[in-house]
Amino acid sequence: MKPLAEATCSKVLAFDRPAFGLTSRVDLSSGTGDAKPLNAYSMAFSVLATLHFFDLLKAEKAILVGHSAGSLVAVNTYFEAPERVAALILIAPAIFAPLTTPKTVKENQSGQDNQMKEDN
Repeated sequence: MKPLAEATCSKVLAFDRPAFGLTSRVDLSSGTGDAKPLNAYSMAFSVLATLHFFDLLKAEKAILVGHSAGSLVAVNTYFEAPERVAALILIAPAIFAPLTTPKTVKENQSGQDNQMKEDN
């Protein structure tokens, strides 16, 4: 992080998400009362933790760098609060397209499949 900070003349900060790095593991079974706590391993928690990190630093905007699964956190943080994200840098992003496709794509695909069968 130090070389990046020197090269950009900026602060470079990082924090561990639960289950990554040196962060302690959370016991999800210890709920208090009727209210369920936000799952510390969920995407919603990671996004909120990122935005609270901005608040803690009194940062209006930040450039988010996400590596692997952290890229999804960075992207979802942008979608949650785009006015707080100056830029996204995604390194080897572990972001996958949904397994379902829109109906129009399926219909076009079926037509292409039939055409390929006829051509063969």
